[in-house]
Amino acid sequence: MAGVDDAQAIQAVVANFKAGDLAAARKDCEHFFSTVSDPARQAPLRFWMGAIAQRSGALTAAVEQFEIALLANHQDPMWLLQTGLAHFQLKAFERAEYLYRESLRLQPHYPLAHYNLGVLLQEKRDWGAAKRAFEAAITQQPQFAEAHVNLGNTFVALAEFEPAGECYRRALTFNSRLANAHYGLGLHHVRSSQRALAKESFATAVECDPAHLDAWLELAECHHLSGDDARAVTCVEQVLARDVNHEIARFKRAHFNGEQPAITPPQLLTRLYASMANTFDEHLTERLGYRIPALLADELRPWLSECKARNGAWPGVLDLGCGTGLFGQAVREFASTLVGVD
Repeated sequence: MAGVDDAQAIQAVVANFKAGDLAAARKDCEHFFSTVSDPARQAPLRFWMGAIAQRSGALTAAVEQFEIALLANHQDPMWLLQTGLAHFQLKAFERAEYLYRESLRLQPHYPLAHYNLGVLLQEKRDWGAAKRAFEAAITQQPQFAEAHVNLGNTFVALAEFEPAGECYRRALTFNSRLANAHYGLGLHHVRSSQRALAKESFATAVECDPAHLDAWLELAECHHLSGDDARAVTCVEQVLARDVNHEIARFKRAHFNGEQPAITPPQLLTRLYASMANTFDEHLTERLGYRIPALLADELRPWLSECKARNGAWPGVLDLGCGTGLFGQAVREFASTLVGVD
């Protein structure tokens, strides 16, 4: 590369990078660094050296190169965004958020920066801010299918299920092969007890992306609930073919085969509780007819009224093992104070 100007050097690196020849791209960068010592001139190739390391999975090395590039030029929104993404991948969320916001300060109408900020805010469980970030990305790029999917996921976290379903459907109008959109729509159908539609969505998700393990597991559950355990096992085997140590898949295979698993994986319990968190009370009271809190309140009402008549005020109530607070809701109007401890 001796004798070529900076633009030609960058062009050669970018061409090799885009062609997938990372070794050649890296070699070109290293040769340029050996002949050019000026940090400002090195900065563009430091950035591409970071991109090469990031593509190779060497995230720590990627961050190092990106940060060197930013020392020379902190005014490029794309450099800031890419550096933030590398930090995000290393779970350095504070630095990543700062870089995303700096990118947006320099270029407010940058859909990808809004999108990545939204993903980070999801990790922080700041659902309201995540929603605004994805909406900003969509405003600037209406056909941004992945942003529609993540907006849908955010609506689910906010227990706003109908808007979530619309987001997944809208995403599919822009990219009908987006596995995560089919998967999200499948979960939406599960929540509304539309198992046939859910099965269809999960089947399409794994057709679009055979490595979508969560979709395989949900499809397996759909087959199991429809009485087809043979197909359920086949779906679980698809997961185990890609991750032989997948504990949930191993548990489900044993279960679908009629065996008694030794232990329920903690991850499965976490998934179960997470999937039911937003609709647990509805499921308990409306589908299972759970009425114990109301019955208890009815039994206690005469005694509570007597306490008020004797003391001039409702008594304080302590609810031990309160769970989601259904008993507290039933007795609240008869309590001067109410404390629930789960």
